[in-house]
Amino acid sequence: MLLHRVLPLALFSALAVALLGARAAYTGELAFLVFGWNLFLAWVPLGLALWLERVQRPLPAALLGLAWLAFFPNAPYLLTDFVHLRHRPPVPLWYDIAFFASLAMAGLFVGLASLEIVHRQLRARLRASSAWSALVIISALSGYAIYLGRFLRWNSWDLVTRPRGVLASVAEDVVQLRPWGVSVVFGAMIFASYVAYWGRGGHAPRELAADPSS
Repeated sequence: MLLHRVLPLALFSALAVALLGARAAYTGELAFLVFGWNLFLAWVPLGLALWLERVQRPLPAALLGLAWLAFFPNAPYLLTDFVHLRHRPPVPLWYDIAFFASLAMAGLFVGLASLEIVHRQLRARLRASSAWSALVIISALSGYAIYLGRFLRWNSWDLVTRPRGVLASVAEDVVQLRPWGVSVVFGAMIFASYVAYWGRGGHAPRELAADPSS
């Protein structure tokens, strides 16, 4: 069952890795290999989510949930790697378009899969409407985390190793327009993507409209 859930995601991620490897072999340049690390980080929240669904005790589940929340933005963050897209001879521009698109889609697919697992865990503990409200908050926080990563270059582990620096940045951002704009736009993209992903089975409208506990 686990293999059935993970294998399609792994195959798509393998496509991005193959394009990356072919590019590095063709050019002899290793700078783009950092995107392989970014893809690995996108898989971390899925691993945490799969672990979370096997934990029953409240405290370990809460700690895993917080760890997942800290790492989840690394998945949709790959959407912003398009900022690096430009023509770099001798690699054709069309090739890098395909590479960055596969990277972004791999990150999005893996992220949505992990978000679905967390959503199911929330629904098992909360009313359906409360679980969806939590997803809105998660999406908004993730949108802001994307801003912290892309523009201020903070990482997930900085929450542990440099918490004062992160908090100082957050305090400064409250009165700035760009952090709010990035948070709203990318948060909306994450939530809308998940609604479309969840709705592929035809049950999202019913979940949004009715609470199964009622």
